[in-house]
Order: sequence, then structure tokens, then C-alpha cells
Amino acid sequence: MAFYGSNMYTPYITKGLGLTTTELSFLASALYWAIALLGYYTTAVTYDILGRRFVTILGSTIMGIDMLIGFALYEMKLFSTSLAFPLVMALFTIYYYFMNFGPGPFTVAMAEIWPTRVRATGQGLAAMFSRFGAAFASFYMPVLINQIGYDGAFILLGGAILFVALWSYLFMPETKGLTPSQIEQMVLEGRIGIFS
Repeated sequence: MAFYGSNMYTPYITKGLGLTTTELSFLASALYWAIALLGYYTTAVTYDILGRRFVTILGSTIMGIDMLIGFALYEMKLFSTSLAFPLVMALFTIYYYFMNFGPGPFTVAMAEIWPTRVRATGQGLAAMFSRFGAAFASFYMPVLINQIGYDGAFILLGGAILFVALWSYLFMPETKGLTPSQIEQMVLEGRIGIFS
């Protein structure tokens, strides 16, 4: 929801928040994708230095806080003022950067923590359920925004991604610098997340 739902409908969301023309909304989306590439690049450079767990938790936490700030700004009705454009740009620039700096490359870490004998099956199942989620979010996001409003969407996205941060904090092992055999042993021994 937090990834595909927001990605597919960014022009729709930003237009509803105050970017008054369709052209401006699509231009903003193009800028967000440039920021997303920077986030991916930053992750590629720092993943082995900072660690997968830290990057995932940091990115998810900042994304969640960003959406909760968006909720506060929406409740203060600042998106209906002349500040709408800079506020929307700032919110979604931060969101897209950390989506791709944090939980975006999460699949690398997921592939590493499956035991070797089931790695392909586990990764395949994870990808399949991810695509189900993507299809659901892509179809349902505009319906959901119509039902719960932008304020509800900010809370939903913020809450969903903060859940990812909490889950990663509690259960995700840190795999930087470890071989697949070492990771498998650590997972089998239950040395994951806050227990590692």
C-alpha cells in the first residue's frame, strides 16, 4: 500500500493536495522519480556500510513520520494556501527518497535471510504476495482515498510504513558482511532483530 499505492497515483494525490494542474502534478511526479533514483544510488553505495536492517528501519521511520506530518499539514488546511506547492514537493521528495533509500531495496535483505535450500521458493512466494499487494493497492488506492479522504490516506500510509519499521526492528537480522551460511545459522538460532 505504502509503495505501489502511492507510486501509481502520485499525480492524482498531489493534484488533490493543491498542485492545481495536471501538468504540474506530472512534472512533480517526474521530479520525485529523479529523487527516487538518488535514493536507490545512495542505498547501493551504503548498504554494506550502514547495513540492511539500519537502512530499512531508518527509511521506513522517516517515510512514516513524513506522512504523519502530511496529515498534520492537511488538518491545518495548509494545502489550500499558497504554500501547497512547496509543501507537497517537500513531503513527496522526502517520501520518495527514503522509500528508495530504506524499504525499497528490502528485497535484497529478504533474499539473504531465506535458508539456502528454500531461497528460490521463499523469494518467489514473497514476490508473488508483493505483486498481489501491488495489484490491490493500484486498484483500490483511488477508491480508498475517496472513502477515507486525504487525511485518512496520510494516516494509513504513515501507519503502514511505521509498521514496517517496527517489524524490521523486532525481527529483521542484520546481514551486512555475512555469508549466506552465516545468515542461515543466525536465523536458525533465532538471533534476529533485537535478539541478535
